[in-house]
Amino acid sequence: MRWRLLGPVRLTTDSGEIDPGRGKQSCVLASLLLTPGRRVSVEALTERLWEGSPPRSATAVAPYVTRLRRVLEPVPGAGELHHVAGGYLLDIDPDLIDLHLVRKQVRLAADTGSVDLFAGALDGWQPEALAGVPGAWAAGVRDVIARERLDAFAQYGRLLAGLGRREQAIAVLDPLVAEHPTAEPLVAVLMSALAETGQSAAALRHYARAHDAIAEQLGGRPSPELLALNAKILRGGPAARHVPAQLPAAPADFTGRRSETERLDGVREMVVISGPPGVGKSALAIHWGHRTRQRFPDGQLYLNLRGFDPEGAMTPDDAARDLLVALIPAERIPVGLAARSALLRSELAERRMLLLLDNARDAAQVRPLLPGGAGCTVVVTSRNRIPGLVAANGAVPLALAPLRPDEAEALLARRLGAIRVAHDADSVRVLVTATAGLPLALATVAARAATRHSLAVVADELSRSRLDGLRGLDAGADPRTVFSWSYHALTPPAARLFRLLGAHLGPDISAAAVDSLAGENAVATLDELTAASLLTEHRPNRYALHDLLREYAASLVEPGERDAARQRLLDHYLHTGRAGAMLLDPQRQPLDLKPAGADVFPESLADEQETLAWFAAEHANLMAVLRHPAEPAEYGWQIPWTMVDHLDRRGYWDDWIIAERCAVEAARRCDEPLAEALAERLLARAYVQTGRFAEAEPHYAAAIELYATVGDLTGRANTLFAMAWMWEQRDRYQDCVREISAALELYRLVENEHGVARALNALGWFEAHLGEYDDAIEHCQAALALATRLEDRYGQAATWDSIGWIHHRRGEFGPAIAALDRALTLHRQTGDLFQQADILDHLGDAHAAEGRDADAVDAWREAVAILERLDHPNALRIRAKISP
Repeated sequence: MRWRLLGPVRLTTDSGEIDPGRGKQSCVLASLLLTPGRRVSVEALTERLWEGSPPRSATAVAPYVTRLRRVLEPVPGAGELHHVAGGYLLDIDPDLIDLHLVRKQVRLAADTGSVDLFAGALDGWQPEALAGVPGAWAAGVRDVIARERLDAFAQYGRLLAGLGRREQAIAVLDPLVAEHPTAEPLVAVLMSALAETGQSAAALRHYARAHDAIAEQLGGRPSPELLALNAKILRGGPAARHVPAQLPAAPADFTGRRSETERLDGVREMVVISGPPGVGKSALAIHWGHRTRQRFPDGQLYLNLRGFDPEGAMTPDDAARDLLVALIPAERIPVGLAARSALLRSELAERRMLLLLDNARDAAQVRPLLPGGAGCTVVVTSRNRIPGLVAANGAVPLALAPLRPDEAEALLARRLGAIRVAHDADSVRVLVTATAGLPLALATVAARAATRHSLAVVADELSRSRLDGLRGLDAGADPRTVFSWSYHALTPPAARLFRLLGAHLGPDISAAAVDSLAGENAVATLDELTAASLLTEHRPNRYALHDLLREYAASLVEPGERDAARQRLLDHYLHTGRAGAMLLDPQRQPLDLKPAGADVFPESLADEQETLAWFAAEHANLMAVLRHPAEPAEYGWQIPWTMVDHLDRRGYWDDWIIAERCAVEAARRCDEPLAEALAERLLARAYVQTGRFAEAEPHYAAAIELYATVGDLTGRANTLFAMAWMWEQRDRYQDCVREISAALELYRLVENEHGVARALNALGWFEAHLGEYDDAIEHCQAALALATRLEDRYGQAATWDSIGWIHHRRGEFGPAIAALDRALTLHRQTGDLFQQADILDHLGDAHAAEGRDADAVDAWREAVAILERLDHPNALRIRAKISP
C-alpha cells in the first residue's frame, strides 16, 4: 500500500489503484499527506479550498473529511484521520507516501555518495506533483516540488561528475536542461561536466540559452556563480570549483576502533570525538576522513585549532580566515569574526564537505566555524567533551577510550609482525599494560622494539624505567614513562634535538629551520626521531610533535639551552624573511641586521613566488614568535618588518595589526624611535586596509611626531603620503591634496627625487578627482618627466595611467587611449599583472566612451582573463561590462 503525491493523488494497493476523490477533496487529502502526523488547521484548509472567499459555515471542511474517512477505513495501513485542536491530522508512516520516501532516499544517497540509490530515487520522481489538484495553493506546491526535483538531479549530476562519470552526468542532465533552461544549479553542473570533457563550445551554448531564457522568462540575468563559470570556460580555465583536500596523511597501521568507525559512519552533521591526550582522536578522525572521501565530493577542510597549545589556542577569527583561504581569494575575506563567520556559512551552504576541526578547546572556539546547512559534516576532536555543542548544536558525542588489550596487541602485531607477537605473549601483555592502551605510547614502544631481537628485553627495560616528578594522566600507567624510556634510548644528538624541539614556539617546523634550531646539520637526527615515532613528518620536509610529546620535550630542555636555540631560530626566520622582503619590494629601505652566526643557516629564496610560499608556510610560526616576548627585543620589531608585504598581499590584515602592535612595543623597549615610527605608520596602514580609519589616525599622528623628534624628513613625508591614501579611501580629496602637498615639499627639501615624482603624480590624481584638470595634467606631466629621467618604469606607468584617466574625464578619448596604451606597455615590461588588468579596465572604459565597442570588449576580456588567472574578485565586476 502506498499513497502517491507524485502525479495524480491516489492510493495504490495490491488490488489496484483507489481514487480518493477529486476537486476540493483531493486538496484536503494532499494537505494532510504533505505533513503526515502534523496538524493542519481548519483555517489553512479553508483558505486553500476557497482562496479568500470562504463559505459562511465554519464546518464547511467537515464533509470532505468525512468522505476521506470512508476511503481510508477499508484499507489497512492507509492511515487514521483525527480531529485535533482546531484542525485535522493524518496519522501515517511517512515512508508510505511516495514524496516523503523519495526525499528520504535522496538525502541518504547524498550522505553516502551512493549513485545507485540516487538513480533509484529519482527514477520514481514524476515531474508533476499533485496533478489535477485545483487552486493556487496546489500550483505553488507543485512549483516548489518541481524545483526540489531539479535540485536533486543537480546533486546527482555533481556526484556522478565527482566520481569521474561525467559522460553519464551529461546524458542525465542534458534533456532536463533543455526543458528547464532557467534552472541554474542544473545548468552549472552540466556546463562544468561538458567543459571538463573538452566540450566547451557545448557548455557555452547552454549558458547562452540560459542567459536568454532567464532574461525572457524571469526578467533578470544569470547569478554571479553562473557568470563566473561562463568566464572560466571562455578563458579555457578549469570549470570545476576548487576541491580542497587538506586532510593530513592517513595514519599508518591504523588498528581497531571498529565500533567507533561505525558510529562515525552514521553521523550526518556533527560529532565531537573526545578523550585524553595520545588516545588517538586525531588518528581516528583522519582515518575516517580518508575512508569516506567519496562521501564529500566538494572536498575536505582540516584545521588544527591548537586548543591546548602552551602559547595559546587559535582564535575563532583566525580559524575562520584560515578556512576561508582554502575556498576563496584572500582579497575577498572580510575583517572581523561576525563577517567571516557569515561568509564561511555562505561558502559552505551549497557544498558537501568534511570539516575536521582538530584539537578544539571549547564550544566558543568552534561555533563560529560551523556551517549553516546540513550539507557538510563536521568532526571536532578535543580533550574536553564540549557538552555545549552536544546540547545546543546537536553534535553526537563520541568519547574515545584507550585501546582494548586485544586492539593494542593487534597494533603491535601490525608494527612488529604477528608471529613475533604471538611467540612472546607475556612480554606483549607487559607492553600493553605499561602503555595504558594509548596508541601514541604503543607506537613509541613498537618503534623501539623494532630494533631489538627480544620483546622480553624491551618489556624488562620499560618495567624498570620511571620518570620522576610526572604524574600519570589517569589511574593507569603513565605513557610519559614510555616517552622517557624512548628518549633515553636515543643517541645524544637526537636526544638534544628532541629537547630543543620542545623549545620551538610554533605548531610545526621545516627541515631547514631544524638545522638552525640545532645549530648543525640535523638530517640524521630527524630520521632517528621519526623512526622512533617521537616526531611526525606531517608534510614533506615539515615536522610536528604531538601535544603530549611536546610538553614532555619542553620539560627536559634547560633554560640556557632553550634560549640559545630560540635565538638561533629567530635569526633563521629574521635573515630569511629579510632577504624575502627585499625580493618582494626591492625599493624598500633595507633593514640593517647583525650577521647571522655560523651556527644559523638562513634559507635561500630564489624569487617572488618562492618567497611568498615561504612566508605562507611559516606564517603561524612567525605569529607565534611575535606573541611570545622575544629576547633580545629587537626581534619584536624586526620580524614584523619582514612580514609586511606577505601580510598585505595575503589579506592577513588582522594579523598585520597584531604584528605591528608587537613592533611598536618592542621598539619602545629597545629605545628605537625610528623603528617605532615605522611600526606606527605600518600599524595605521593596516587599520586603513580594514576600514578602521578612526583607529588609524592617532597612529599616523604618533608616527609624524616621532619622525619630527628624530628629524627624519623622509619618514614624515612617507607618512603624509600614506595619510593621503587614507583620505582617498574616504573620498576626502581636499584632505588628500593637503597631505600630499606637504609630503611633496618635504621630498623636495631632502632632494628625494623618487618621492617627488610619485608625490607629483598623486597630487595630479587627487586634483583630477576635484575637477581641477589643468593643474592635474601639469603635475602629472612634471611627474612623468622626472620618472622618465630616473628610468622608473613603475612611476612612468602609474603616471601615464593618471594622465589617461584625466583625459577621459575631460572627454578627450583619443589622448586618453594613447596614454593608457603607454601605461599598459610599461606594465607589461615590469610584469605586474594586476596593474595591467587595472589599466585594461580603464582602457576599455575609454574605448566604450568613444564608441569603439569592439575594442572596449577586447580590453575588458583581456583584463578578465588576467584577473581570473590571479583569482581576483574584480573579474566579476569587469565581466559584467561585457555581458550586462
